[in-house]
Amino acid sequence: MSHLNEDFLRKRSQQILDAKAKSKAIFNKEAEASFPRFKPDEITLGRVLGKGGFCTVSEVVGVKPASVEDDMADMNLEENPYIGLQNKKFITDRHLRNGKARYAIKKVTDGCFQKGDPQFFVSSTIDLAMEVKFLAVLRHTHIIKMRALADVPHTSGEFFILMDCLTGTLEDRIEKIWKPEAGKRMVRKEVKNELMCDRVAVAFDICSALEFLHEKKIIYRDLKPENLGFDVRDDIKLFDFGLSAELDDDTIVPGSRPATYNLTGETGSFRYMAPEVANSQPYNTTADVFAVSILLSFMIELKQPFKGYNFTKMKQKVFNGKDRPAISKDCPKKIAALLPKMWDRNLANRPNLEQVKAILEEVILDLNGGDAALLDMTNRTNKSLNGR
Repeated sequence: MSHLNEDFLRKRSQQILDAKAKSKAIFNKEAEASFPRFKPDEITLGRVLGKGGFCTVSEVVGVKPASVEDDMADMNLEENPYIGLQNKKFITDRHLRNGKARYAIKKVTDGCFQKGDPQFFVSSTIDLAMEVKFLAVLRHTHIIKMRALADVPHTSGEFFILMDCLTGTLEDRIEKIWKPEAGKRMVRKEVKNELMCDRVAVAFDICSALEFLHEKKIIYRDLKPENLGFDVRDDIKLFDFGLSAELDDDTIVPGSRPATYNLTGETGSFRYMAPEVANSQPYNTTADVFAVSILLSFMIELKQPFKGYNFTKMKQKVFNGKDRPAISKDCPKKIAALLPKMWDRNLANRPNLEQVKAILEEVILDLNGGDAALLDMTNRTNKSLNGR
């Protein structure tokens, strides 16, 4: 890609981003501007933690000491409602916790600007910039926290988001911990219940994060195990908001009941995609409910849904057919009754996430002998939400 073309595409990306940001009520320039900024050469990266379609996430192993100017800029920290207790000096002084990385950065994968694909160039920069705008205003116990940004333009190849470092993804938890545990010879019913209870409690937390988004008229659109991770306190966190969208009246389908919106089709991971999204039909937040149903099945059954299916087979058998994940006798009865409602083809028949949470809460209490301790996530995670 020539320098001239790259400049043109950066300007084009910025124009699209400005138009998107202007049309969304939730975005807040003051919130975004309040986050600390680091120059790329102030950050030393360690190992790569993960790669997606556009971006790479790497741990932060070094941060250049804060300057006197940085210290002065941090003096009004407690008055800042957006970034909580972590300022540039805090990040600099405490970027390691017990010798391990406390933070990670997410940036567009090196080389994407040289791929020669203008659409890839534009999509990658916009996705990351849109994620910044969402994370600047979204604060929830089970949503990843953005802590700082790169002190370069959003459309620069050096732009990055600095966020909390996670210890592993939900995919890792399923494959490396839950599956091996479930495969062991279990005799005591109490042990089986405890293992199942842990998985349902995580699902409850995921629903809490998505319900929070839906209350703000935001649809997530990319739910999958790879976009969920655990922090050092073992709290589940939702991340990667590049495909999220705010629902507004400009995109609503006139007269639709329930209300649906004209949004981009074929968006997200096809394994968890709702039929209406795959078929580029109008949809709403119940598309996330469908995705939760497939994810919940995976977490309960510990079997990858639609294994071996490509998009063509998904289109034929799932999106326009009746294939759904199998429900075994080990699945709690209330969840077994809930799943078919969540993945119903008719959007109007799907429960909302408040209703889903109510069923999951009942299951947790059933499995746990009525003990509500696992549901008291607020006390356990207050520090994670507001603290250091």
